[in-house]
Amino acid sequence: MSYTLKNHPQNPDEYVTDAPHDYVHGLMRAASEKRPHELHGVGADMGNLALFGRARGYGSDGKPTSYGMESIARLPFPGSSSERRTVPRGSTEGYHQWDIHDLDPRELTGTQHGLQGGAMSHYLNHSYGENAKLFDNSQGSGNDRPVVVGFMKRKFIMSGHHRAAAALLKGEPLQARYKEMS
Repeated sequence: MSYTLKNHPQNPDEYVTDAPHDYVHGLMRAASEKRPHELHGVGADMGNLALFGRARGYGSDGKPTSYGMESIARLPFPGSSSERRTVPRGSTEGYHQWDIHDLDPRELTGTQHGLQGGAMSHYLNHSYGENAKLFDNSQGSGNDRPVVVGFMKRKFIMSGHHRAAAALLKGEPLQARYKEMS
């Protein structure tokens, strides 16, 4: 079933959903505990709620009736910014010439601290690819695809965490420049 997230009719800073509380709570726990398999394919509304939502209003039963949205969220993938040190230095040199592969976002390891709500919204509502508009153009044309390095039986996202998270929530493969290191 597909659930929706809508602006609260009386408070524009809050949102309401038709999803059962237990379902929403389960998604939020999956995001905070970095269990990407449970977030795969939940869609933009439930994905945003899982990653960025915080209960604001409560009913007489103590369950949330509305949610606010934070601007920053943790990654839904295992890993952290310190994981970047696991990958050998210089491993991404020449990445713009690497082949593009379809990767399962449930199998990725993150290497940055968190996600920005604006960037997530952008990639959840737009496709990306060779001619797509990037949220962040600061890295120029070399940022056309996420960059993933395979090392020690893990796949590390070196660039493109927001696109990887959007692919996860949409239930789609991540088109990324990928190279296996020995």
